[in-house]
Amino acid sequence: MGTNQLLSLKEALLGALKRKLSIQDFVVLMLYENWVEICGETIGARTKPSSLKGNTLTIETENSALSFELGFIKEELSGKINRFLRSLKEETPARPPSVKEIRFICR
Repeated sequence: MGTNQLLSLKEALLGALKRKLSIQDFVVLMLYENWVEICGETIGARTKPSSLKGNTLTIETENSALSFELGFIKEELSGKINRFLRSLKEETPARPPSVKEIRFICR
């Protein structure tokens, strides 16, 4: 399968999921798909967005020490996430929620 076919398949799947998933689940899927670009290679390799309930994003980390460390940059991380979410306006069926709180849990 060529690169163009893979991109078309990915776009088709995202389009179908956009119509079937709740806005929160679709947002988490988009965050997961773009996580390394949003938060950088170092953090992205050791964490993954897990769920969005209301305005609270849950992020899984590889250990409790990392969860503690990330607590210190929670504001910066939520700013990066919200900038990404604002860029999704045209891709989402409804206006994506903004993240006001981040909760870290160990995998």
